Amino acid sequence: RAANHLCCRCSQGNCALMDAHLEGTLLPGPALVRTAELLSPRSMMQLPSWSRASNEVVQSARPDMDLSCGSIHGKKLCTTWKERSQQIAVEDDEIARLCARSGDQLSEEECLRLCERVRGLLGKEPNVVNVHAPVTIVGDVHGQFLDLLNMFSLCGSAPETSYLFLGNYLNRGYDSMSCLCLLFVLKARYPQRITLLRGAHETAHMSQVYSFYDECMQRYHYRGPTIWRALCDAFEMLPLAAVVEGEVFCVHSGLSPSLDTLDHIRALNRFEASPSEGPLCDLLWTDPDDRAGWGLPGRSTTLSFGEDITREFLQHNGLSLLTRSHQLVMEGFNWVHDDSLLTLWSAPNYRNRCRNKAAVLELDEHMQRAIKQFDAVPWPSQSSGRVA
Repeated sequence: RAANHLCCRCSQGNCALMDAHLEGTLLPGPALVRTAELLSPRSMMQLPSWSRASNEVVQSARPDMDLSCGSIHGKKLCTTWKERSQQIAVEDDEIARLCARSGDQLSEEECLRLCERVRGLLGKEPNVVNVHAPVTIVGDVHGQFLDLLNMFSLCGSAPETSYLFLGNYLNRGYDSMSCLCLLFVLKARYPQRITLLRGAHETAHMSQVYSFYDECMQRYHYRGPTIWRALCDAFEMLPLAAVVEGEVFCVHSGLSPSLDTLDHIRALNRFEASPSEGPLCDLLWTDPDDRAGWGLPGRSTTLSFGEDITREFLQHNGLSLLTRSHQLVMEGFNWVHDDSLLTLWSAPNYRNRCRNKAAVLELDEHMQRAIKQFDAVPWPSQSSGRVA
């Protein structure tokens, strides 16, 4: 049937199938649309409806298009539905293995293939991703894999629950590799339900300083540098910020004196290693402060910003809330700047000694806010193989 050869890229790239006007009608009512989105793989991948007439339209418009393999004159242009179905089976197996808590890891080849696919997906996303509610917003994870699994069990698994992660997936925990692999596989499997932003630790430099490079070497031995480099290349594709329903601005750390509008963030070139200064660096490192304006608190080399800066940015861009992570807060969340800025922290008992709680922010379909706190899962022992 023609559906077996449907292109999985026709809504996200320059594909020959874009020229065809595909038939199909939208379901009536938001509830039915959301239900169909959850149940239909095609809807989750933003695929159009397909029919026999659609097949005829495509073949008449591009007779040189080989729908059986998604190519023109032997040049591969897109992924067919059959190929995507095979990818889904592989991704489902990888998710099940990683979530089994048995210590099963992806092989070198699986990890490299995953990085390649995720790089392609992330590279198509804008600097500022538009996210729909309902969604659960997650702060720093920092390689605490069992706590990540616990969070999924408490808040719901994808794709039933949509997630927006604010960065810092690795370093200082006991299993950064499993955290990254699981989040990347979920992104590959449900690209519209998982949003991953760049954090301060998603850089080659930070991953070398804070143990992740060593973890790659320990786990993959002589292939460790190759795996590490592939993951670092994927880090450079991560978006910088997100906006939920045009109301909530989400970023890893903070604002920048060089970026007054969302359009200024959209204009940045993010496809490079995170710099040590400049506006992109500010988004990953600046912190809110009780003092007005911009400042350099103490001996810090990173900027701080006051309530007036937060208020001006939100008002200028028609936003109501700034949500960020980056800083440890003992209750897992902290409201500042007259409740216009929320800091989230999602790594409980950070570094196995801070005794802090973790929290996420849940936004429902009406943009009502709810904070969900959770405690730590005991860290595994060295003998379990989870600790790098």
